[in-house]
Amino acid sequence: LTVPCGAIVGLIGENGAGKSTTLRAILNLIRPDGGTVKVFGRAVSEAEPDFKEDIGVVLDEGCFPETLTAPQVGRIMAATYRRWEQDTFDAYCKRFGLPEKTAFKDYSRGMKMKLTIAAALSHQARLLVLDEATAFADPENEHQIQKAFETLTRNKTVLMIAHRLSTVQNADSIIVLNEGKIAEQGSHSALLEKNGVYAAMWADYQRSAQWKVGKEAAV
Repeated sequence: LTVPCGAIVGLIGENGAGKSTTLRAILNLIRPDGGTVKVFGRAVSEAEPDFKEDIGVVLDEGCFPETLTAPQVGRIMAATYRRWEQDTFDAYCKRFGLPEKTAFKDYSRGMKMKLTIAAALSHQARLLVLDEATAFADPENEHQIQKAFETLTRNKTVLMIAHRLSTVQNADSIIVLNEGKIAEQGSHSALLEKNGVYAAMWADYQRSAQWKVGKEAAV
């Protein structure tokens, strides 16, 4: 599996297909049974911890301490990342409508996701890994998030992990995982056309089978 520099690649599949395992391997949170994971040419198993400075991660659930407010998260991130941009973080928090005095534990799931996104987009990451980044946003906020991605992901490498093909329709290339292996790979239009043909063929087969059963039953 290769994600070219400067490209947006979608990674989709059912639960258990291997998406989360792939994400953990990229972040060096698990030790692969075989093979090598490289980020910007360096094997993550051998890289210094600072290689994560270049990766912005949005997990499907927020992971900040429950008692922190958005400004407090910003101050902690400023002490964590060397290239932290406080003005950028503040601007995204304002754009996403995140309250300044509300604790993280009192956020809705969508608000938690938006705070995580704001943090991931504010330290000049060269690689963005997005795990269901818009899954819990309402339509208006989803539009805002997509616009933010379009602005920031220019000239960056993006890996978008999702369940649905529609979520990654703007990706340059889409990879479909099934039972830990690549089942399909191509553009959104190519995959849609191919799977659309399969769906039509299956529907025709079912209609034909139903007609035969009905005819035999009538006889």
